[in-house]
Amino acid sequence: MVWREGMAVWVPLDSVLGPQTTPTAARRRESRRLVWAITAAAVLKVAAVATLGFFAVKFVQRVRQVVQASGENDPADATEAAGKEITVSTNSLTE
Repeated sequence: MVWREGMAVWVPLDSVLGPQTTPTAARRRESRRLVWAITAAAVLKVAAVATLGFFAVKFVQRVRQVVQASGENDPADATEAAGKEITVSTNSLTE
């Protein structure tokens, strides 16, 4: 029983608080959908990050291969090629 200012008599607590409502099935469905949507978004985000990471690793590996291959050229070969004479025919377009 409760009483407050303005009440003439004591009344049961339930009549003051009103009927207690529990979440309806629709609210439960909405919250489940929200949980599934958040979970799906998180899974997609993880998949996207993993895919980008995979391609980044492949890219770095390829760059390392190219750098190593370019370092295998002997600088003496480049000097020898640069020292060769260039022959120009008289039929060239520029004179």
